[in-house]
Amino acid sequence: VQTGVNGNIFVSDIDLTAGTATLIARFTPPDGYHLYCKSLPVAGLNGIGRPTLLEIADQQTDLSRGPLLASQLAREKVSQGALFPLYPKGPVEIHLPIHLPQGEKGSSQPIRVWLTYMTCNEDFCLRPMEREEVTISLPSSTKGKVGDWVQNITDSEADLKQNPAPTEATATVTNLKLSKWYYPQNVTELRALLDAAEQTALPAFLDFTGPSCLNCQIMKQTVFVLPSVQETLAEVILISLNTDPPYADLGDFQLETYGTFTRPFYVRTAPGDSGQSWSTFFRPGNSDELERFIGFLKGGLGDAPASADGQASSIEQSGGWGGFLLLAIFGGLFTLVMPCTYPMIPLTVNFFTKQGENGKQTWSLAATYAIGIIAFFVVVGLIFALIMGDNPAYFAGHWLTNLVIGLVFLLLGTSLIGVFFLRLPTGLMNLGGDRSGYAGALVMGLAFAVMSFTCTAPFAGLVLGSAALNGSWATAVIGMAVYASVIALPFFFLALAPKLLQHLPGSGAWMHEFKVVGGLIEIGASLKFLCMTDFYFGWGLIDRTTVLSAWASIAVALAIYVLGIIRLKDDCPMSVIGPGRLLLAIVFGMLALVFVAGLSGTHLGALEGLFP
Repeated sequence: VQTGVNGNIFVSDIDLTAGTATLIARFTPPDGYHLYCKSLPVAGLNGIGRPTLLEIADQQTDLSRGPLLASQLAREKVSQGALFPLYPKGPVEIHLPIHLPQGEKGSSQPIRVWLTYMTCNEDFCLRPMEREEVTISLPSSTKGKVGDWVQNITDSEADLKQNPAPTEATATVTNLKLSKWYYPQNVTELRALLDAAEQTALPAFLDFTGPSCLNCQIMKQTVFVLPSVQETLAEVILISLNTDPPYADLGDFQLETYGTFTRPFYVRTAPGDSGQSWSTFFRPGNSDELERFIGFLKGGLGDAPASADGQASSIEQSGGWGGFLLLAIFGGLFTLVMPCTYPMIPLTVNFFTKQGENGKQTWSLAATYAIGIIAFFVVVGLIFALIMGDNPAYFAGHWLTNLVIGLVFLLLGTSLIGVFFLRLPTGLMNLGGDRSGYAGALVMGLAFAVMSFTCTAPFAGLVLGSAALNGSWATAVIGMAVYASVIALPFFFLALAPKLLQHLPGSGAWMHEFKVVGGLIEIGASLKFLCMTDFYFGWGLIDRTTVLSAWASIAVALAIYVLGIIRLKDDCPMSVIGPGRLLLAIVFGMLALVFVAGLSGTHLGALEGLFP
């Protein structure tokens, strides 16, 4: 009932002589809702959906004597770029043949069973239930011990006894099907799939992915759904490998076998050959890359042979650099116009100019100052990279990483809009002093980077958060270097031509507006990371619907704010709305409409990749 589904469990076909019975679980979703097929992977497809299961709990698994059966045939439906097996709307019964527990005739024994299910309609899903435990009483049988009823079981049950369910050490796979997605949960299952593909002389396609991999999700939502790509994928065994936590062994397999942790990462094997790999992220509008990718899927060349020696460096493989570097550049530009950074530009440049009058070279002082700023943020990037460790992709997908980043973004964003103020300790605020010379300029640059924390942290955090999503330590370092360079270069070039300071707009209330806009964007960004944590635990509190609703509200608030309809305490009254403000308001308004369209069921293309 908690998740919108009414459930009943009852026992049928009791045979005390043979010691057998059938457990039946009836799931009744609300009107208009459906349940997912029992064959759906336990973690869903790309994390979406949960199978409808009835299982015997761990301590009594020997009571199960046959495969699950369903009262309805499943149908397939394409949703968000994936093919989902669904039961028709209405009640569904799941039948599980069991052995009765052993005991004295006429007595009863309690057993524990697990129920897993999730129900959705055309627009949204209710919270899933995973292994909900229920205790039931069953009649005992003197033949209730496994092995006592061999002469009474059917041929299919005998086959099941001769070929027990695969264990971690003995997993085997039979009857592989082309164009069907397989979802191994560990390296043993993966190797079994690869061995089966090799033995049956079938090619395989390995997709190293995860809910936290933004570029993976974009590729899946935009490139994989193209008819030309679907046609080629139908000719291979499809294996999806989630390398996010808790599947650390699959991430280790990728690193050990192929020498890379980058994602997206695809491998197309061939019978008798390890095949080729592909790690280039691209959009479907890039016809050249699309044509090359289709050739790769058909068995042609990829980025490199599928081996550790064949891989290029992780920097060359990471893909998607354009958008990331633009984020670092715009983050730096936003930082420059914040109240704690912009007023420092003329003060610092004038300081160097006065030192130049005393025989010092102004350009070299400014360059040293800029190096101090860049050095500070590069060190921050290096520290972040060290925290990410040997497998940044695993770090990026961890629920704790996403929770910490999401809460930090939320904290900094609310600080920028003025809910409260973050202040550094007085000792750090006084760092640098009135030092002269090159050593003084270097210390001043470092001090500026530290003292401007309240303005730089939100935007530097966005860059580092994006680097975490990319899953590459090099991305964190390079992103910080680009971000810091954008902040530092104006100090250098204005020191070369100090007269240009006269053309800069004066400090004023407009900087507060930039800060508020940046804060609201930061709060919106925090929801992406909090959504990942919610997805991991299955709370259902911050999902696609929640995030899109919040983003639409934030976009509307931004449009109203830049038009001057809403004024905060530190804002000046607005009498004229310029073309820049009007254009910005239109952009935010259009974004709000896009998010609302997503709420109504419209597929948002690449934006869907933001959601696990």
